[in-house]
Amino acid sequence: MLMNFSDVLKRIRRDNKLTQAELSELLNVTAGHIGMLEQGRAKPSYEVMERIVDLYSVDANLFFNEAQQDVRALNEITIKSLQSALIEVQERLNLYGHVLDKAADESSDDERNV
Repeated sequence: MLMNFSDVLKRIRRDNKLTQAELSELLNVTAGHIGMLEQGRAKPSYEVMERIVDLYSVDANLFFNEAQQDVRALNEITIKSLQSALIEVQERLNLYGHVLDKAADESSDDERNV
């Protein structure tokens, strides 16, 4: 199961037996801000993220699973949209090709009748 930033932060804080107030002092933010981060109601600034990574000596990628999942989903949507657009373009090209072929045939017929 992929955990989002809020879950990871809460889990790491609890694993290290810190209260939100204690963590807030270490990160130089308010306890309320830690609560909002853990509830997913706020996103950390780059500086706060850097302090968390340094404090816990963890890989920053641990916190980005949710973002990576969102990017993968967006990429899938984009690919599907591009595939649909490509199919539409191919259908139009086929239609225009048939129209041009028909016009060429009619032109050849007209030239033969002259």
